[in-house]
Amino acid sequence: WDGAAREAQRRMQPGFEHIASKLRGQIAELTGSSQSIQGHFQQYMNLMQQPTIASALVSERELLLSQLKEELKQIQQTFSTLVSGEASELKGNNVPVIVETLTRCR
Repeated sequence: WDGAAREAQRRMQPGFEHIASKLRGQIAELTGSSQSIQGHFQQYMNLMQQPTIASALVSERELLLSQLKEELKQIQQTFSTLVSGEASELKGNNVPVIVETLTRCR
């Protein structure tokens, strides 16, 4: 049984390589938005678990990870600025800073 499974995997290898190149091309078109890349990865999660495809898309996963880290850093900076009250745009219409901060945090 194991031999037959290995043979089937070997025969499917070219197909997985073709799928990986198609996915790489689709992801390359989406490089502007981490949310769209993440959605693409989630949409094809079952394919991404195939070892051939997973190894072929390492750089795309690293790109997504770096984009998500950068977005997280920006969100943390914005949050810190809003909580500390340093942002000039926090001055509302007779609204205390803490209320404005809580409103923006939601």
